[in-house]
Amino acid sequence: MKDFIVVIRSSLAGSLGLAATLFNSVFVILATPFGDKVQYRFVRGWAHTCHFALRFITGISYEVIGNEKLPQEASIVYMKHQSVWEIIILFRIVPQLVFVLKREAMAIPIFGSALKSLKMIDIDRSSGSTAVAEVIQKGTDRLKQGLWLGIFPEGTRMTFGKTRRFGKSGIYLAQEAKAPLVLIAHNGGEFWPSKSLKIRSGHVKIVISDPVQTQGRTVDEIAAECEAWMEKTMFEISSAYAQEARRFAENQSLST
Repeated sequence: MKDFIVVIRSSLAGSLGLAATLFNSVFVILATPFGDKVQYRFVRGWAHTCHFALRFITGISYEVIGNEKLPQEASIVYMKHQSVWEIIILFRIVPQLVFVLKREAMAIPIFGSALKSLKMIDIDRSSGSTAVAEVIQKGTDRLKQGLWLGIFPEGTRMTFGKTRRFGKSGIYLAQEAKAPLVLIAHNGGEFWPSKSLKIRSGHVKIVISDPVQTQGRTVDEIAAECEAWMEKTMFEISSAYAQEARRFAENQSLST
């Protein structure tokens, strides 16, 4: 019975979220001639509507730890990618934001056009160094326009408890553009798992790091620091994440 209620609540929240996505996508496109600030009013409206549905229908609440650490100027954000939840919430935390995303998203009718009008950076993830060059070139341009840049350094949506080596395009960009790089850890995937339509109630902790020093250091050194901070923080804020991470590590050691 409890699982059935979760499904019903998740379906209601999902339906409201889809309606908000379609509605606000249309108005984001129509607002293009009026500039970024007008467009982002609709983006924030979308994020607030989705958060309302998640908070009051499915029961997911959240708190932000370290919000004062966000720089004043446009910056690069590295964030764990576990579900749609963190995308919604990031638009509530960070000012005008563009994401680095897979090119296929731009092909979605209406939604893809809205993404394009918001100057999202679409890349072919299989193109290697070409994709990195695109992130650096377009990312520098967006930062100069005062837009923040959201990057999921693991490159894809991860199962809760799993991680992988971080991509380095955001670090190259931070060095090239001399822009701040901040990390955000959260346990949203504990309640809204990757590739799942079931959303359980719970309280999410979001932790923001101090800006990472990127100048005068090697890219590998910075990537290792980012990976270590992210995993350490995930273990601290979520015992469920720590348990899953240990289980995955044990299974991997048994299979080798």
